[in-house]
Amino acid sequence: MDYFKSNLTVKIDHYLPFVRHINTFRNMSLYKITPLLVAMFFSLSACSSEVVEKEYDPVEIVVFQDEHRIDVRVDGDLFTSYTYTDTLPALNRPVLYPVYTSRNSKVTRGYPVSPRAGERANYPNQIGLWLGHGDVNGVDFWNSGNPVAEEGSFGSIQHHAITSTSSGQQEGVVEVEKRWVSDEGAHLLTEQTRYVFRAHDRYRSIDCFMTFIAEEERVTIRGDSEGFIAFRAAEALELPLELSEGETILIVDENGQPRETTPGPDNRYGVFINSGNNRDLETHGLQANWLSLSAIINFEPATVAIFDHPDNPGSPPYWNVQSYGMFSSNPFGGHIYGDGGESQDLTLDPGESVSFRYRIVIEADLMLASDLDAYYQTFVQETN
Repeated sequence: MDYFKSNLTVKIDHYLPFVRHINTFRNMSLYKITPLLVAMFFSLSACSSEVVEKEYDPVEIVVFQDEHRIDVRVDGDLFTSYTYTDTLPALNRPVLYPVYTSRNSKVTRGYPVSPRAGERANYPNQIGLWLGHGDVNGVDFWNSGNPVAEEGSFGSIQHHAITSTSSGQQEGVVEVEKRWVSDEGAHLLTEQTRYVFRAHDRYRSIDCFMTFIAEEERVTIRGDSEGFIAFRAAEALELPLELSEGETILIVDENGQPRETTPGPDNRYGVFINSGNNRDLETHGLQANWLSLSAIINFEPATVAIFDHPDNPGSPPYWNVQSYGMFSSNPFGGHIYGDGGESQDLTLDPGESVSFRYRIVIEADLMLASDLDAYYQTFVQETN
């Protein structure tokens, strides 16, 4: 009992910023507040600061060639899809979209693929979990598909082949090959990526093992504020709005169309935390081993975290963190986010390669920093 009280006290203290964020409580009726508080209580009381060894659940991989996607399912429920359709203008790269928790809460923004009324309609190029970078030989692979992007050279990351898939009792695996191609048709990089999907109770994870090979010419991935592996979260995971009176934002209306308007009641409850125990926008531009975003979605707790591997170039990375629910791990941002020194460029001659490893955890819980630190250590130990 003493352990339970101690652990509960730690978690309540950890999430006081989250409680303070829910500034719409004063505008919510009792029938809406009650289930929200109940969801928070059970998340607080159920959590342990000790991460136990897991027996993973079976993961099923289903390929839909004609629909340009690969579904990842756990107990028949969709966890995520590797989506590579070329029919959506904003989708100039393969993405993992949508992404669900074990409680079927969607943690990715719907717009522009499946717009939901009330969510932000900015940056349509930010879809699900994706990879991109703002400057590869002067070509922008981040803002491709963004109609409001400034003029420039925009490349595309093209799905080339599914090299392997396997379902399993402990994990599901998808291996693919992609090509980073400039707007002039130059094949700059070949990306070989292995996704490993695991599930257990409230826990879901995605391991991304990526190798980049320079192809037709010398390739320099230059330091840029926009990159590298990124996630765009659902509305509830955004930070609470801080708008001046009469200020408008671009949101999805009832007809699924973007519209500048003054938003109604704020349903955004997100809290960012990093491995240095910084919170919210204080995490922007800092180096950290991991960064998490937590909130209550439809009365269910949810946390999304990205873990960097210490063997990655530029580790620990800098983090681009935005109040509208986008965050990315950027190993090339030191001269922008750090001390203003030299650009952290990475150059590959034709045939040379570089590899990165990441783990993304989606947990149906409000996670303690100690839990996330333990997950980080487990990731490092399992992948060394």
